[in-house]
Amino acid sequence: MIVPIGHLLDVYNAERPWPELVPAAVRVGSERHELTEDEYRVWWLAHGVPELLGHGPWTADRMVSLADGFGFRDVGPTIEALLARGLLATVDERFAATYRLIPLGTGLGNDPDQDVRRFQVGVGGAAVLSLHPLVWLALFSAPGEADLASTCDALPEGSYDEVLGLVVDALHPMLAAGVLALDARRDDGEFVEVAQSSEAGDRVIYPVGQAGGPVHALDGALRSYHVRVGRRVHELDEVEYFCWQTAHAHSVVGEDTPFDRQVLIEQLQLVADRAGNRRLRKPEPAVDGLLRRGLLVPADPSGGRDFATGYRLQSLHHGLGYQPGDYYQIGQVSHALATPLRPAPLSGGFDPLLVGLWQWGPMFGTLADADRRLRERGPGGPLFSVLSRLISPNQSAYLDVARSR
Repeated sequence: MIVPIGHLLDVYNAERPWPELVPAAVRVGSERHELTEDEYRVWWLAHGVPELLGHGPWTADRMVSLADGFGFRDVGPTIEALLARGLLATVDERFAATYRLIPLGTGLGNDPDQDVRRFQVGVGGAAVLSLHPLVWLALFSAPGEADLASTCDALPEGSYDEVLGLVVDALHPMLAAGVLALDARRDDGEFVEVAQSSEAGDRVIYPVGQAGGPVHALDGALRSYHVRVGRRVHELDEVEYFCWQTAHAHSVVGEDTPFDRQVLIEQLQLVADRAGNRRLRKPEPAVDGLLRRGLLVPADPSGGRDFATGYRLQSLHHGLGYQPGDYYQIGQVSHALATPLRPAPLSGGFDPLLVGLWQWGPMFGTLADADRRLRERGPGGPLFSVLSRLISPNQSAYLDVARSR
């Protein structure tokens, strides 16, 4: 079985007159790899095609047999070249200890109106794939582990062999749905401990954590909502989860200015009045509880050193490259038969720091390290406004606690 390695950073746009632009580029670890047009097509094909999955493993021979139907010619040598460069990999006995999972979608939980035993993963707020619960747990917890082997070994449920087998079987469905990238093994060190307080004052507030969505019992009853921060999965009630989600919406308020505690509470009360939701009319206990648990974090935009050293960025989706006018797009690339290689943008921006932070932020242990290194390469806006746009409701990224090497 063949899988693609790397996170897509750039796709060439013929309307942008930069002759030096390459057809595509992907990031593997901390390295940028440029692809020719033929290489990009083969790397894309290695993700799988949703309509053609489920009929045997996605092998090099199968890719060769399908290539003509997409207008790709003589792909065998290109497959060999990408294998040699480490941009394709075979799934063998060394695979789990060599590569790691990078989740690119958002957790939407299990749906009692469908199959409550399956967990949904979404892109742009819409469910695109349902997963076995053990596969979802592995994907959800992967950012805390160095490789797939340690991810499978760390799960509290299921044996190592069971989890690994289920994950391997789900690799191409996840890759083709755009909710997974595979990267080289990387030990980012331990998560740091950050002191929390409910005393936010007039400082701005950022939501921290990876959304897991609602968790229902087999009888359909709602148990809780899950958010992962570091290696810990927090259980939230409905009001707490709504407060946490609403805190992402700051990018539409005051030119990318995040909410402070009081403005967030006022926004929640406004929503409660409009929706007739009595439980949200007094959100102060939920907001203060989230602050104490580190799921909402206050930061001082005028300095914010403690915040910048205590947290890091994790990127979602793929990079679609620059469009005319120097607008960088973030989104998905279609793997469907009817629309192969078609980009589907979800968000983006002009700011060089926004682009650099999304592309390379996950390679740094802290926001401060990323900010400092990226500013050495070129100018950009304030870190805080860039973060506001990246973790807005479009969810191009999320904040997690920092890692110490």
